[in-house]
Amino acid sequence: MMRATVDYLGRIVTFLSLAVLVAATIYFQYFTPPFAAIPSRSMEPLFQVGTLIVVEKINPMDIKAGDIIVVYVPAIVQDRYNYPASIVHRVVKVNRLGPDPTFRIKGDNNPEEDPFTVLPEQVAGTVQKSIPYAGYAVLFLHSKQGFYFILSASIIYVLYVLSEKIEQAGRTLRKGISALIFADVLSHMDEMERTQARSIQRLEQVIHEQNELIAELIKQKK
Repeated sequence: MMRATVDYLGRIVTFLSLAVLVAATIYFQYFTPPFAAIPSRSMEPLFQVGTLIVVEKINPMDIKAGDIIVVYVPAIVQDRYNYPASIVHRVVKVNRLGPDPTFRIKGDNNPEEDPFTVLPEQVAGTVQKSIPYAGYAVLFLHSKQGFYFILSASIIYVLYVLSEKIEQAGRTLRKGISALIFADVLSHMDEMERTQARSIQRLEQVIHEQNELIAELIKQKK
């Protein structure tokens, strides 16, 4: 009983853990969290690969040269220059000539500026804090490999649990069928025993009647 309870609790913990991982993976794939991870060496030596950064919303009007911001990269730039969906780079120029400011950015470890101008709506926020090496899990969950790994692991676990349930149901069904067959055999054997008992009783009655008849015939001859 105790072992069954422990197994049940273990399955619940495993299921909840996988559910949390799947939810986190989907979240990192399609939403922008208040933190991110550095995926490249473009901001070395300030940020190493795998550094976790805390992102805070900022009014684009308050951004100035020298600020480090998180930027959504336009799809055309991603396709043409093989950029990721978002980057963390430093503002090197601010253009305030128009109604809204625009920005030029550059990685500290890159020789040139990024090949596009950043618009206010493309700014996700500014970096407020960083934690070295704490972002590797985020990078994994944010990657396609991480997404497919977590999804595959979840599917395999669900299939494993279902296979156990199916096997258990099969064992129960086999036991039920065996019980029915055994009960039918026992019932048939009981009926045979009763029939045999009746036949023996009838035979004994016939023998008794024959003995009485023989005795009567012997008596008459005397």
